[in-house]
Amino acid sequence: MTFNPRSSRLLVDPYLLGAVAVGALVRLALMFHINTVPASDALDYFTLASNLADGVGYEEFGRPTAFWPVGYPALLGLVFEIIGNEVWVAKALNLVLALAAIPLLYLLGVVLYGRAVARPASWLLALLPSHVFFTNLLIPEALFTTLQLAVVLLVVAALRDGSRRSQAAPAGQGKALLGGFFLVPALGESEESLGLACAALIAGLAAWLARTQRNLLFWLAAGTLVGYGLLVRPAALALALAVLATLCVAARQQKVAIGAPAALFIVSAGLVIAPWIVRNWTDIGAGATLATNGGYNLMVGNNAGANGCATFPIGASRYNKENPNEVRADREAFGDAVSFMADNPDRAIALVPLRLGCLWRDDDTAAAKWHFRKQPDGLGKLERDLWGAVSNWYYLGLLGLAGLGIPAWFRRTPEHLLPVILVAVTTLVYLPFFGGDRFHQSLLPYVALWAAVGIATVPRWLRISRSRDLEGEGL
Repeated sequence: MTFNPRSSRLLVDPYLLGAVAVGALVRLALMFHINTVPASDALDYFTLASNLADGVGYEEFGRPTAFWPVGYPALLGLVFEIIGNEVWVAKALNLVLALAAIPLLYLLGVVLYGRAVARPASWLLALLPSHVFFTNLLIPEALFTTLQLAVVLLVVAALRDGSRRSQAAPAGQGKALLGGFFLVPALGESEESLGLACAALIAGLAAWLARTQRNLLFWLAAGTLVGYGLLVRPAALALALAVLATLCVAARQQKVAIGAPAALFIVSAGLVIAPWIVRNWTDIGAGATLATNGGYNLMVGNNAGANGCATFPIGASRYNKENPNEVRADREAFGDAVSFMADNPDRAIALVPLRLGCLWRDDDTAAAKWHFRKQPDGLGKLERDLWGAVSNWYYLGLLGLAGLGIPAWFRRTPEHLLPVILVAVTTLVYLPFFGGDRFHQSLLPYVALWAAVGIATVPRWLRISRSRDLEGEGL
C-alpha cells in the first residue's frame, strides 16, 4: 500500500459523507422511535459500567465479578464518569462507535478494491438493518464490530508495507494506548499500577518504532486493539488467529520475515490483557481468566435440550453470574458440557450443523427480539414481523450480491484473504458453543464489502462497461 497526496481527500468523499449522514439519521430516528431500556445482558453491562463510574469497582451482587467481559463496561464507565450514568449517554456512545465503522469499511474498500467498491460498501453498511437496530441496544456489538474493522485495516496497511512513507504513522501511537486506558477504571490499585505500566511500555515501544521502523507501528497498534478486543469479547481470539494465519500466508508468498511483526502483535495484546487476568486471579480466584462464562456458554450449547441456538436447561442459573463462586461454577458447567458430549457423541456431532445454521441463517434478532423483550415501549407484533423480514431480506441480498463477485474478491493475496480467513475462523470458534445472528454481526461489514464487489462486477458481466480489474487505490 503506497501513500500519496490523494489520500488526504478520501475522508471528504461526498459518497462517504452521505453514507455517514444517512446512517446517523436512520439510527437517531430509531432511537427516538423506540426508547429501549437496559434489559437482560444490557442491564448487566449498564449496571457494571455504573458501578465503575461510581467508584464501586467491577462488582455485581455486591462482589467482584468476571462473568461479563470487562471491555465494554470499562469504556462505558469511563464515559459515564465524564458525562453521567444515563442511558442516553450509552446510546450516544454506541452511535459514535457504529458510525465509525462506516469510514473504516470505506477505507478498507479503497485499499483493497478502489472507490468503485468502497462507496457502495459504505452505504450498504450505513443502511444494514441489524447494524442499525443493534446501535440502540446497550450491548457491545457496535464496539466490537468497529474495533475489529480497525484491526483489519491496520493489518492490511502493514501487509501493504507502506507505513515507512506514511505521514500518519504516529497515529498508530495513539491507538496503541487505547486498551490500557480503557482498562484502568476496572482495576484495583495494584492492578491499576500494572495496567498503567503496560500502557507506558506500549507507548515506549511505539515511540521507539516511530523513530526506527515505522511499518511495525501498525503491528503494535493492531495487537493492542486485539488485546482490548479480547477484553470486549474473548471470541476475539478468532481475530488474533486470523491475523497470525494471514501473516504466515504473507511470509510464504512474499518471503517476508514474520518474527518481529508476530512478536509485536502478540506481546502488545498480552500487555493489554495481563492486568485484567492478574485482577481476576486476585479477586475471583485461581483459574479465572478473561471471563468466567466460558464453561457456562459451552453448557448452554451442549445439553439435553440443545438445538444449536441458545438453550438454557433447568437449573442453568446455578452456573451463571448469580453463583458466588464463579470459578467453580464455570468449571462445573464445563464438566457437564463435556460429559454430555462424551455420553452423546452422535447428538454432539448432529448439533454442529444446527449451530452453523443458528449462526448464519437469519439476521433479525435485533429487530424482532431485542426490541421487544422486556421493553415497555417495544415494537408491536406487526412492526417486529415487518422489520424482521426487512432485516432478513437485506441480509440475504448481501449474501447474494457477494456471491456474484466471488471471482473478483476471493483472491490469494494476503490482504484480500484476511477477511475470508477471519469469517472462517470466527465460525469455527463458535461451533463448539452455540449460534446466533448476534455473533456474526462483526463479520457483516466484510459481507457488505463483498456485496459491493458483486455490484461493481454486474456491469462487466452484462458487458455494459469496459472490463477492468477491481484494484485498490492505496492510501
